[in-house]
Amino acid sequence: MFLGAANSSLIQSAVSLAVHDQPQSTLAPRSPRPSKFNFYVELDGYLDGSERIAILQEKLTELRRTYLSLKAELACIDRRRKKLKRKEKEGKSVAQMADCKV
Repeated sequence: MFLGAANSSLIQSAVSLAVHDQPQSTLAPRSPRPSKFNFYVELDGYLDGSERIAILQEKLTELRRTYLSLKAELACIDRRRKKLKRKEKEGKSVAQMADCKV
């Protein structure tokens, strides 16, 4: 059993060395800014099953609420873009019609 743990730690250290040896450009780029949402749930060992389920259900409810809010905001932005594109297209067609009549 000790031999397995030693092999595991050797593999982990070899992987971490290999990652640190690579140039920074080959590693995955970091996000330009941190996310404003954090849905990580840390479950303590002293909680029983029903308490853990209750905590996870609360987090799922919060996640759903946030998702629906973002979805509605995105739909609003898309409608606004579509409306602006339609107005631009109508403006160009009106300008072309005026050029043709002159």
